[in-house]
Amino acid sequence: RGDTLSKIARKYDTTISTLLKLNHMKLNDPLYVNQILKLP
Repeated sequence: RGDTLSKIARKYDTTISTLLKLNHMKLNDPLYVNQILKLP
């Protein structure tokens, strides 16, 4: 709860851009509860 792509990127030492590409997302796409994200 309260996670953002920015927080996730920082936690896993990656970039928002990388997370967006890996997960086929756009910058303004919302994150959902229990959503599974691919990490580098």
